[in-house]
Amino acid sequence: VSCNLLTAPVRQGGMAFPNIKSYYQAAVIAPLLTHLERDNRPQWVTLENLAIKPFLTANLIWLHKRSRPKPTSIPAQVHLALQFWDLHRKKFETAKPLSMATPIEAMTYYIPTFHASPWKERGISHLAQVYESGKLLSFECLHATHNLPHTSQYSYIQLKSFLRAAHRDCITETNHTEELSIWEQTSLTCKIPLTFKPLSGCYRLILPCQHISGFTSASQWELDLQTSFTEGRWS
Repeated sequence: VSCNLLTAPVRQGGMAFPNIKSYYQAAVIAPLLTHLERDNRPQWVTLENLAIKPFLTANLIWLHKRSRPKPTSIPAQVHLALQFWDLHRKKFETAKPLSMATPIEAMTYYIPTFHASPWKERGISHLAQVYESGKLLSFECLHATHNLPHTSQYSYIQLKSFLRAAHRDCITETNHTEELSIWEQTSLTCKIPLTFKPLSGCYRLILPCQHISGFTSASQWELDLQTSFTEGRWS
């Protein structure tokens, strides 16, 4: 029996045996979701963040690898989790090339002179909050809805220029919560959905799609039986 047949999901005609490689990677990535929560964080999250201070893992995961700062000291678990995250990040994000769940303070790594503090103080914590119906809100609108001070207008121009120049496609992305991934929703709400199981959810996302090939003797058996079966039924 081929490895593909063993590890493919039943709905794809497989036998649903665990894919050890994918399961291991999912087990390493899954704890990152806990970093996105705000309340009831386990103590190990605090310890990991202290180890990479002044950086936060919840910010680092949304940064592209080339723009992500490199802490002088980083726990092996976090380092490995970020490696696997980068390997599969397209499966955890919906907006390309910059996720709507990107924290505003993380923009300082893309724009070194960007001042995120006034934005956070007025409740603008993520990139999704500066969009509406897929379009970037004007500064006047942000000033009216969030009381963003006029002193932040230069920061707004920096952000707008960056998004249009380096991430033009992001301008047309929608920020409707129901269209975001579980990871992006958790980043925005700071709470993991009760029905979502991080380990199994990660495993299903990163499990590669398998092409199921028939058994070697399948053709002869079908000929003898004078009938044919789908690959799913053969499994």
